[in-house]
Amino acid sequence: MNKFGSIILLISLIMICGCRERMNRLPNSTARPYEVILSGDSADTIRKALTTDVEGLPQPEPNFDVRTIKPANLKGNMLYARAIVIYSHDHDTICHYKLNVHAEPQIIIEANAHNIKSVIRYLQAFEAEQQVVQLRRHRNREMERMIRKKFGIQMTIPVEMTSSKVRKDFIWLSNNDALKMKNICIIRINEPTTEAIDSMLARNIKGETDAMHMQLTSATLHEEETANGEQHLYGLWDMKGDAMGGPFEARVVPQGNHYIAMLTFAYAPQTKKRNIMRQLHAVIYNKFITYGRK
Repeated sequence: MNKFGSIILLISLIMICGCRERMNRLPNSTARPYEVILSGDSADTIRKALTTDVEGLPQPEPNFDVRTIKPANLKGNMLYARAIVIYSHDHDTICHYKLNVHAEPQIIIEANAHNIKSVIRYLQAFEAEQQVVQLRRHRNREMERMIRKKFGIQMTIPVEMTSSKVRKDFIWLSNNDALKMKNICIIRINEPTTEAIDSMLARNIKGETDAMHMQLTSATLHEEETANGEQHLYGLWDMKGDAMGGPFEARVVPQGNHYIAMLTFAYAPQTKKRNIMRQLHAVIYNKFITYGRK
């Protein structure tokens, strides 16, 4: 076979492999993140557990948006839903899940009233995993290099984070969207305290005047310490002297004689904030997915 014939054969093989890959590829799942199709839960037992309010938001928002259907209706396009929970009336049912059965990404869970905690854990881990997948596919490597150079840490930064403010021991990144503003601050502090974080915020994030500055709202603050010495903070922030505010979340980690606070916050007036904050959560916790584990 001559050289030209070899090239034609190679191209043909590539096209055949590509066609087979497309034939084997599942269709894209329907629905948005944190939407769940719930089948057969006639007593609303699982639905009530899934729709409890998210902590740390300024207005009530459910953990999941749930649509309940009868088992007979779980067919056709319904099978392509992103997340499906099938209620089993068998008391001996052990909660289990399958991934990417009819579409991708997709999780299908079968459970009964005794498995509610497992259902919530699997759904949360599935959505957290998808957030990480999207984050790693669409990332801003320029901002990542800047953070690595200044603080010596590796973070995966969303591609839309194009605005930045850099000061001593401080970086502020934002997508600069007036309607759905996402923000990430990386701060080096001497003590792992909210007072230390507030001091840096007051110095670097001002309002219309110098008397106005960002601060964490102490009355809403929740603090949790992890086994490895890290701190997890969440609650609300506000702008002293102004009406601006919204939810925040922070992870504080030790680094030598100092601490690094990775703080995310949103400003989205008159807009739901659950999904925004969960996207930002993936930025500071993207290596800590506990999918399917107790």
